[in-house]
Amino acid sequence: DADPLLNVRNTPLGEALPQVFGPLGIPVRVVDSAADVRVTSGRVRGPRGTSATAPRTVVVDRAHPVPGQKVWQFANSIVSRLGYLCWVAPDADQGLALVVDVPRSSGAPSYLFLRRELADGSYEGNILTGGETLSSKGVPTTVSVYTGSDRGAQVSARSAVTTINVGLGDPVVTRGLVLDPFPAQPLHVRSQRARTRTRAAQEGSRAILEAMRGFRTYECMVRGHGQTLDDSRLLYALNTIARVRDDVCLDSEGNPLDEDMLIVGIEFRRSRSGGTLTRLRLVPLGSLLIEPDA
Repeated sequence: DADPLLNVRNTPLGEALPQVFGPLGIPVRVVDSAADVRVTSGRVRGPRGTSATAPRTVVVDRAHPVPGQKVWQFANSIVSRLGYLCWVAPDADQGLALVVDVPRSSGAPSYLFLRRELADGSYEGNILTGGETLSSKGVPTTVSVYTGSDRGAQVSARSAVTTINVGLGDPVVTRGLVLDPFPAQPLHVRSQRARTRTRAAQEGSRAILEAMRGFRTYECMVRGHGQTLDDSRLLYALNTIARVRDDVCLDSEGNPLDEDMLIVGIEFRRSRSGGTLTRLRLVPLGSLLIEPDA
């Protein structure tokens, strides 16, 4: 559990989060995703497309955890209210880095995942198994967040902030596999925390982001825990871009999957029987959108 006596209000994020994890004895240093790639791989330059604002310097507006609230739950609530996401990565110096940033939406790919069909019907590439899944269940077209309420159960239209899920209208994100226009699926939420329209808009963006995590996903299994890029070994890292070409996954017109995608899930495996393997989960580039505080 998080320490309910901890008070981190008006503390920079880079100082507040190590205090949150401190009672567990876990050394944490907060980095952005560009530094994350350098931490995990030793690369000199980081990827493009990360947030313009340095997350470490953003001031926390929440005071303390409530009794019984878990450390990760409290840390995630701080970060999400500021318009960021957080995840962990291996750190060669301290063992663990807490990465705080926005999902990448542009930049050059760092990895290549390939399963290309040859003339004789066989396949070449590094993908051992892979598949694409699409589910629009629970994916809203718009999210309306209400920051206040009138008497009783009624809400005021003046307090509503509506956020549009632009990803459902992007052919790169949908790959032509859903109806166009997408059937209306509005979501209405009464916020218990937001006191401003900016905070309400962030809650709407967060709801869309969580739904779009599972809208169209691609999962594959490859050998090894990384790839060689620019003569250096690069460990697979979250929030990095990969080029995916899989001739087994076809769209409605029979075209193979061939696009830049964002890595959102990594599972490293190693055994005597199977060797060194990595299972990765990726989503369309640009499908996860969230804006941090200015």
